Amino acid sequence: MSIRPVDMQVVIHKTQEIHQAKQTVVSKMDNELAKIQDKSRQDDIRRTQTVNEMEQGEFRRVTDEDENEHESRRRRYQQGKSQKEEEVNEKDKELNKKVNVAGGRFDMRV
Repeated sequence: MSIRPVDMQVVIHKTQEIHQAKQTVVSKMDNELAKIQDKSRQDDIRRTQTVNEMEQGEFRRVTDEDENEHESRRRRYQQGKSQKEEEVNEKDKELNKKVNVAGGRFDMRV
């Protein structure tokens, strides 16, 4: 096996010099692309936040309605309970009066 002279050569490509104006245009385009991508990310974040806030607002509204309904039920229950207690107390007072009057006449002799 022999080594050919072509194999010994190292190929070095010429580097092209980039003109300053072309470099400026390319970097401006890169900057614009980066700005557009950043703006679209921020818009997506804002939309997501808006949707989340709306969902939380709806959840709060539903929760508030449930709490208000629960409060009104509890108030009605407490009012009904206090009215029943007052009625029971009035009946007890009437019974106590009857017992006291009847007990005053009762004489127990052995």
